[in-house]
Amino acid sequence: MKLIPEISLIRTIACLSILLIHTSAPFMVSEYHWVNAIPNQLARFGGPIFVMIGAFLLSNKYLRKPLEVGKFYRSRVLKIFIPYAVFTMAYTFFYDYLYQMMVPLDQYPARIFHHLLYGTAAGHLYFISAIFQFYLIFPLFFWVMKKVEKHPWIFSIGLTGVLFMLFASYYYHWIDAPWLNFVAYRYHANALFWMPYFVFGFYAAYYWESIKNWVKAHPWLVNLLGFAAFAAMWGEHLLSNLEPLGSARPLMYFYTFPIFIFFIFWVQLIQRYLPLLADGMHAFSRTSFGIYLIHFFSIDFYNHFLAPIFVTNYMAFNFAIFFVMVTLISFVSVFVLQRVPGGRWIVGTPPIKMKRQAV
Repeated sequence: MKLIPEISLIRTIACLSILLIHTSAPFMVSEYHWVNAIPNQLARFGGPIFVMIGAFLLSNKYLRKPLEVGKFYRSRVLKIFIPYAVFTMAYTFFYDYLYQMMVPLDQYPARIFHHLLYGTAAGHLYFISAIFQFYLIFPLFFWVMKKVEKHPWIFSIGLTGVLFMLFASYYYHWIDAPWLNFVAYRYHANALFWMPYFVFGFYAAYYWESIKNWVKAHPWLVNLLGFAAFAAMWGEHLLSNLEPLGSARPLMYFYTFPIFIFFIFWVQLIQRYLPLLADGMHAFSRTSFGIYLIHFFSIDFYNHFLAPIFVTNYMAFNFAIFFVMVTLISFVSVFVLQRVPGGRWIVGTPPIKMKRQAV
């Protein structure tokens, strides 16, 4: 698949934002401060944009070539499900051993199946469970989207509005009804909750050239929308009495697309004026799925072996070094695994050589 520079760079930003969230989270609990609160709350776009990019890349591919369902499912199993299953089992045994929760071996098949279904083996794997659910229905999704491809605003606004009301009723406790509890159960691991981002990703792929041209023609408006979205995210955090708010919340539907086009503008500048930085970000982008899978291990490795070396009395320094070290450990681990025999079964993506392209 041809490299789309902006998407590759935005995927790097999304991956780094998720690392920011998970490395700042411990400080949000132990010592709330704007130094950790701002990145923790404003980086919450990372997960939704990852979802958008996944739908974008698949839609972009199959808008240009026929969708062969058998090959599609085989690709998703090899590239996504097997690495997800490997890490689900690894996290299950690791945390059971670490926290002395080992159970008889004959109970592990059911335990691991439950973790695979809901992504509960580690705190971040729910996201992969939801994405794989989407892959299961992607051929139907793609068929429907091609039927409504000429009506992006009507369809996307209508669907987003309906799903916002549905999940907001559950999230904000507007309605207490058995049917709603059933539909929204574990909503963060439910592909239905993430469906607006999949739709945004399809339309972004379908109208990609038009979107890029619009961004170039309206830089002030793009930046205004982006900063307004970040301001609204921070305002929501303040109105919640400084409670940490997650990425899987209904109001993120309305923040994500303005932030996405905001980053299109800025990564175009990076590609044009900072090509060496862009090359590094492209290389990082190719490891992003593996980094997402492995970074909880990196966090535990740092906490057990490196934290005693680097921890100081300065919270800001502790947070910064934590983020940098987890990022480096994760990147190096995936970079090496991609190049060992059988590594693609662990981190999902074989290494390819990136070529610099002009925007």
